[in-house]
Amino acid sequence: MCKSGSFVSTVGVESLTERFSDILRLSNITVDQLTEARLEISLVNLKYFMKRMKKEDLQGLEDCLAEAARANRLGLSTREKNILFHQLIALGSKNPCSYSCIILCWKY
Repeated sequence: MCKSGSFVSTVGVESLTERFSDILRLSNITVDQLTEARLEISLVNLKYFMKRMKKEDLQGLEDCLAEAARANRLGLSTREKNILFHQLIALGSKNPCSYSCIILCWKY
């Protein structure tokens, strides 16, 4: 006998990112709106990163900054390091939804 009710499942980061991506493709979101949202999401991620980070999370950021500085001195693009920096903060926030949002925002 079947009973009605809520079904709760764990949503993977890839699945969540894919769903958000579909929403973006089907809407009329501008680059300015996406940038504004990314900045706000980054601030929230940073707040939780500061509360939840582990020593290795902070070390990852320091390593990323050092690599970006090195690339900059060599005249190389630092875009990928910038993206990685934001991804590391999102990972350090220990919230998979935050990470998924950052992945999505940098994807477009």
